[in-house]
Amino acid sequence: MKTTYTLMIFSVILLKATIVLSQENRLAIIPEPNYMELKEGVFEVKHNLKMNSSVEFQEIIDTTDYVKDVLEEVFKVSITREAKSSSDIIITRDHTLAEEAYVIDIRPDRIHIKVKNTTGFFYATQTLRQILFQSRVFKGSKTIPICYIKDEPRFSYRALMLDPARHFLPFEDIKKFIRAMSFYKFNKLHLHLTDDQGWRMEIKKYPELTSVGAWRDETEGDGVKHGGFYSQSQMKELVRYAKAYHIDIIPEIDMPGHSMSVLAAYPQLACFLDDFKVRTTPGVDKNLLCAGNDKVPGFYDDIIREVTTIFPYNKIHIGGDEAPTDNWEQCLKCQQKIKREGLKDEHGLMSAFFNKMNQILKKYNRQPMLWYEENVTSYPEGSTVFLWRKGTAERVVKATGEQGLKLICAPGEYAYLDYPESAAEKRYTFDWMQTLPLHQVYDFDPGYGLSAEDQRHIIGIEGCVWGERVYNINRAFYMTYPRALALAEAGWTATMNKSWERFSCKLQSNLVFLLNEGINFRVPFELFNED
Repeated sequence: MKTTYTLMIFSVILLKATIVLSQENRLAIIPEPNYMELKEGVFEVKHNLKMNSSVEFQEIIDTTDYVKDVLEEVFKVSITREAKSSSDIIITRDHTLAEEAYVIDIRPDRIHIKVKNTTGFFYATQTLRQILFQSRVFKGSKTIPICYIKDEPRFSYRALMLDPARHFLPFEDIKKFIRAMSFYKFNKLHLHLTDDQGWRMEIKKYPELTSVGAWRDETEGDGVKHGGFYSQSQMKELVRYAKAYHIDIIPEIDMPGHSMSVLAAYPQLACFLDDFKVRTTPGVDKNLLCAGNDKVPGFYDDIIREVTTIFPYNKIHIGGDEAPTDNWEQCLKCQQKIKREGLKDEHGLMSAFFNKMNQILKKYNRQPMLWYEENVTSYPEGSTVFLWRKGTAERVVKATGEQGLKLICAPGEYAYLDYPESAAEKRYTFDWMQTLPLHQVYDFDPGYGLSAEDQRHIIGIEGCVWGERVYNINRAFYMTYPRALALAEAGWTATMNKSWERFSCKLQSNLVFLLNEGINFRVPFELFNED
């Protein structure tokens, strides 16, 4: 019965989408291209297509197999390469385009793709994939509408975050998540690899981080031991895999708070020695790394050195949030450091801690990313910080601009994808979580309506899938989609080109596409009651 009802819903949205999109002369592409013109006529996909990959730069030639594979997969045709300008598919380089930009010019006799580099070519292919899928599935034809698309992203940083620290996610499942997010032009995967509830990556110099820190006795009283971690060879493979989809992986090593998994393995790094355990419940712990302990910087120097051999991206997230300073206030070493360095208080000590970590990162040609906290005195020069706390956007955007910090917007009221999407789903989460419906995510403007100058330091967006109640990858997908599709338009599409009505109509083909790819999602039933 449920399956039948779902199919009925898809039928309704299909009819609605067909009417609205035809009236607007649009294709159901997500994220919405920043310029698109649909014309009369079609390009007929013949049984054998010729593709000209005789372009001026070798790396494009090496990646044209992707568009070849997409066309052959979707339309069940064969494609051969040739070095002729009269080919059915022509790929050329255009130096005037932006780094991630692309042009698709579909005419009755050929498809012409123009890009500056391989990333632009990849995004052109993802757009073409959506067009092809819609033509085959919804029209039952091997034709492509005549159209002209010129497109580039609004922001350079477009991320999703997974949290395997709270609930370990198998290696192959993260690969599947990478593939899914690449369809919608996300280009960063932020992996929250360490927290109170688990340490998830092998560090060879400190084996107890995984032999002890990767395992907890139970989860919220269930009595079942939970854990797991990724080897360094697995992480290197994951980086290579993500790179093929033009996604950078950003590791997060959380400090000085959210560190019970560290202290369980190395208790001497705390302010006060104790028999620490990996935390079994959600929440914020008052046991921090000791900011006055001279062994802590060396410990993280060793960790960062190993991390940088795995992750080539030039930034490492070092956490920095939810770190209550109660123990620092009572710790003799911390108080002596405050006095010795002329710091005002424990918040100044927090800034000094971040500065020390920044010095270590600089040694390895890396820059810090941190969750922005308003009570931290200052952040290191060159930091990229994240807006995340609900209700703080106006203050944080203004303060980070004045401080010269780069800002990524991941506010809880728009981008926390672990929040329930409807009131009925609140029973599966926490009482303090607000509902975050699809239309609210779509309303998100990372520039907050500010002038170009006042939002110049905002470099992108991130959707966070925190893992306290995300037990496996199917749950992660369910919480992420289709809200990530709305977030994709916030990161890619200029505000003037966005339309909730158009987006809600475009969902139908994209949900069927996700279904076809074996990606779990929440069916947005509430959309069909809007009329």
